[in-house]
Amino acid sequence: MEKVLIVGSGRSGRGMLGELYEKDGFLPVFADINKDLLNGLSKQGYYEVSMHDIKNNTNEIRRITHFETVDVIDEYEKYIMLIATVKYVSSALMPDAFDHFAKAISDAVKYRRKNHITSDLYITLGANYVGLKQTYQKLIRGHLGEDIDPDRDHVHILMSIVNRKNLLPDHPEAFEDKYRIEGDNKPVLRVDNDPDLANEKDLPSFFRLEDNLDGAMAVKIWTGNVVQCSMAFVALNKGY
Repeated sequence: MEKVLIVGSGRSGRGMLGELYEKDGFLPVFADINKDLLNGLSKQGYYEVSMHDIKNNTNEIRRITHFETVDVIDEYEKYIMLIATVKYVSSALMPDAFDHFAKAISDAVKYRRKNHITSDLYITLGANYVGLKQTYQKLIRGHLGEDIDPDRDHVHILMSIVNRKNLLPDHPEAFEDKYRIEGDNKPVLRVDNDPDLANEKDLPSFFRLEDNLDGAMAVKIWTGNVVQCSMAFVALNKGY
């Protein structure tokens, strides 16, 4: 199985990215700073994703058993080598983790240059954040001392929208699985329409290439996330 690196092993990393890649025949390698999470996943050897289909009011549970883990601190060299040598890297991170990942990307680019690796590397960035790609490019430039040149480095930095609702169970004690994720079953990852990526023969089947994802992200946040937060605020005010 071809390895894919998933940076950020929380709800979206496991519940959407891990589930979709594993279903597509890839071997997910979960990278995270949380040692307890990584050790727990490895020891348990599986996790489940419960996916509700709103249209049909049906539910599917998938058990993910084929995966590996890597500690981004204690196994940093292995982490960098994975970024440098796999074909697909997908992240699902909070903003406080952006700089650490940007430095890792920069170190992976240096590793690729030193070892003359010229295979294409596609990194999809995931976060609820307007200007995500530009933010990473600025951070990478600060660590690398220059911009990544896709034509020379064969490294493509792409924005993505990770848009499943991924939640922890309301009553986790009811399940043997400590790492279960519950949510919907959105089957696509929206990804920047990169021409080289579009021509890949092994393009993940769940990638949907789109133009102007920056605009789509702004729409998602202002018409989706802000509305949800506003409704939650009102509900909390009423004691729900």
